[in-house]
Amino acid sequence: MRRGAFARLWWASAASSWGDWITFFATLALADRIGGSTAVLVPLVSRIIPSLLLGSLAGVLADRFDRKWTMVASDVGRAVVVLWLVLANDLVTIAVISSILEILTMVRQPAREAAVPTLVDTEQLVKANSFSAAAAYGTAPIGAATWSGVAALYALVGSLGPIDRAPDLAFVLDSVTFLVSGAIVATIAIPKPTLADTSGAPDRAGRDWSQPLRDMVEGFAFVTRTRTVRRVVFGMAVALFGGSALLPLGQSFASTVLRGGDTGFGVLVTALGVGVGVGLMGV
Repeated sequence: MRRGAFARLWWASAASSWGDWITFFATLALADRIGGSTAVLVPLVSRIIPSLLLGSLAGVLADRFDRKWTMVASDVGRAVVVLWLVLANDLVTIAVISSILEILTMVRQPAREAAVPTLVDTEQLVKANSFSAAAAYGTAPIGAATWSGVAALYALVGSLGPIDRAPDLAFVLDSVTFLVSGAIVATIAIPKPTLADTSGAPDRAGRDWSQPLRDMVEGFAFVTRTRTVRRVVFGMAVALFGGSALLPLGQSFASTVLRGGDTGFGVLVTALGVGVGVGLMGV
């Protein structure tokens, strides 16, 4: 797993997630600068709504199209779209671009998840999925630290042509990470999906767009009737609810109370990530 196709996919995903987190924190800072403390909800809601409305559809698309080129197209698309944030001067533009970025991310994620089982042996699948999750979420504090570093760098060097705000420099860096991710994925040989081409299956079976909804209903029913799973899910929901409060409140707290400027929130999230990592190692 340390070499070969899965390793390249992991590095691509790590680069993609790293850049995505950089843009996430930079977008919060930009929204706060444009509209004040309550404006940070705009990029947050803009990323949540597409996931709620189109999450199941993204999984269906990943099963219908070539997974490799779906990921490449998503990375290239995000590399282009994120640069438009350099020109964003109002909250509506931020909301639209953030939504498009989230949609492209949603398309990439199930394609990556579906590709992993084709690149590793069955007995290594659990470990591979754990590594993939680490690449997706473990890069959050790294992205926050990078954003703080970018903001500090901008404070030293000032404007660079059309880049006249610290978040703009972060958006350019994010575009580069997406291009790097797409270039790496393009070198990986990933088997094409065969769901729609299964011999003996009617063509209509390969186009059952209602299946994700039925799967979601079945999963919800399983959680509600299984006591142990229900407790775990409830505990996770409470923990995530409390932790997510840091996002809308942290940016304003860091800039207005701590006087940390653009770098302050990134430092807070980095410290939180380090604390979580140390806590996990101690368990």
